[in-house]
Amino acid sequence: MAIWVVLVRYEGIFHILDLFNLLMNNLDYAFARFFHLGSLSFLFQKRLCHLILGRIAAGLIPGENLIVAFCWRHSGDPHPEEWEDIAAAAPARQQEFVAGRLLARALGETLGLPPAPLRRAEDRSPVWPSDRTGSLSHCDTLCAAAVGKRSAIQSVGVDVETIGRVEPKLWPTLFTEREADYLSSLTPEAIAFEATLFFSAKESFYKCQYPLTQEWVGFQDVEVARTNEALLTVAPTNGAAQAWHAAPIHTVEMSESHVATVMLLPA
Repeated sequence: MAIWVVLVRYEGIFHILDLFNLLMNNLDYAFARFFHLGSLSFLFQKRLCHLILGRIAAGLIPGENLIVAFCWRHSGDPHPEEWEDIAAAAPARQQEFVAGRLLARALGETLGLPPAPLRRAEDRSPVWPSDRTGSLSHCDTLCAAAVGKRSAIQSVGVDVETIGRVEPKLWPTLFTEREADYLSSLTPEAIAFEATLFFSAKESFYKCQYPLTQEWVGFQDVEVARTNEALLTVAPTNGAAQAWHAAPIHTVEMSESHVATVMLLPA
């Protein structure tokens, strides 16, 4: 299965030379986004177009079924039907809501799916059109979206976080005793990154399983462990593992300040 993982910048257009220079001058910043997804295929784009205009160019590896993309949060024109769901919210919430949905619509267009609003359910989860599945995430400056064809992707979860937001005082709520022991064994420099990554993995897992189960899963209900540098696993702390526990969680080291995770279940 071919999957696109895209880093896009909404302020302008990258030409191929610009992209080459970006990669050459920011190896830790750019290559991590493309190569830290383990077994997932990655996108090395020939060209990048305006994300805000809803266009992401074709890459060397075709992403026929799923695209995962990250962009800086930005303002844009919301879909009128979507705006009904967010009109009364605070401006900051409106901005992240609109940014995520602009990105999701751009990815749907790139997959050849017809334009459609992405409404919000009563439980605040996105209501994806019947021909697609997806996931959204936001943090302080970034938003993320994953959109896949429902014929090929059963469910997907994506999460992006600012490294350091998970302070040790939150560990008893967020992590099991085994997870906390593992985090405590790390060097001080590694703790902030790993704690944020484990929190993100649980968020991605929740978003991936919820469309299938319609059940709330608490942070203590699952336990995350490392498989290798690029992959994490998740297991239930009570009861038997289900199909949605079996898929690996892929890590995306965005930069020195941000990290993301992706979990997907093929159809």
